Amino acid sequence: MMKMADAEREIIRDWVALPETERQTINQASWFADRARERYSLSNEVRPYRVILGSIADYQLQIGKPLKFI
Repeated sequence: MMKMADAEREIIRDWVALPETERQTINQASWFADRARERYSLSNEVRPYRVILGSIADYQLQIGKPLKFI
């Protein structure tokens, strides 16, 4: 099992690799976070999902493109 901090860096890289049209909404980020939790063999607890989703949301804010709630 991967450490959460290491996984977060990889997850953000994967997120950025997606086309911009696939990373604009909270629904897209939620779907991505769920798949990332599975891909990186993170525990089934809710916490990793929330951490991943939070990391994605923070990243989007940093680049000036916050996630849209649709």
